[in-house]
Amino acid sequence: MPKRHKIYVFGGHGVGKTSMIDLLIHGSISQEPYTTIEDIYDIILESDRGIKERISLFDTGGLDDETSSVPNYYLATADAAIFVFSLDSIASFELAKRLKTETAKIRGNDMPMLIVGTKSDLSHQRQVSKSSINSSSRDCKVKIFEIIYDEKDSLKVPFTWLVSRLADKNSSQQTSKLFRAKKSVSLPANLSD
Repeated sequence: MPKRHKIYVFGGHGVGKTSMIDLLIHGSISQEPYTTIEDIYDIILESDRGIKERISLFDTGGLDDETSSVPNYYLATADAAIFVFSLDSIASFELAKRLKTETAKIRGNDMPMLIVGTKSDLSHQRQVSKSSINSSSRDCKVKIFEIIYDEKDSLKVPFTWLVSRLADKNSSQQTSKLFRAKKSVSLPANLSD
């Protein structure tokens, strides 16, 4: 199995970052809400081709909507990033888009990133429209997924997509190393006649 990939999860306070991770790892959500400072989970996730990847999933503390940015020390070691927002909060959506844009400026667009909207089942409280999500996905050049906490399978799609990008990137890096490792052999001038 290849190296362990570091995926960082960012977003505003109370958008459901920890609940999303709890559901992914434990199959259920903790009923008692608490403020996350930082938690790290070591897990194995599968790509769309069945390749198992070792993942360190970093659940970061909530960021303030207007003034926060992703700390550079996270970005220095990140292999991928997930930006989470709540569909019942336009401010959290704007924050997720801004964090993604800032991260792309620092790390470039070659680092796999996606945005996840939580609480898709609360349609009566929804503030972020599907059309806004579609246009933002094009403008920010990022995949945006919606998840429902009652449906663990809704989590599989974004995580499988992200892990597949990491597996592809890992595979192309290994191939690149293989080609660099092989030296071309030149014949001496007197043997080439």
